[in-house]
Amino acid sequence: MAGTTAGALRAADENRRRYDNDFYVRIGSAGGRIGRTGGFFGRPDLARAAGAIGGLMSRRSRSLSDSQRQRIRHDKKFRQAYKHLLEVQRKAKLERDKLRETRR
Repeated sequence: MAGTTAGALRAADENRRRYDNDFYVRIGSAGGRIGRTGGFFGRPDLARAAGAIGGLMSRRSRSLSDSQRQRIRHDKKFRQAYKHLLEVQRKAKLERDKLRETRR
């Protein structure tokens, strides 16, 4: 494992020399094929809904105290964002189930 930029470049060159020039293309492709978690790539609506909740609950906010952050959990915006996220997830599950049924 490289500890510096120069070391990383040497390691990348060595990998390409040993395993062919498309080494990183092949390992990236393999990782994409075996992934089963889904992710946000194909679901921008789900990413937006989850990001909204994360933004509301972020601990990095400098302007909120802990007690104010706790109150956000019960805030109307948070409830709306959470409700929207659940609705998006429900629709995604229905779409997946429908797709599975058509494959049978």
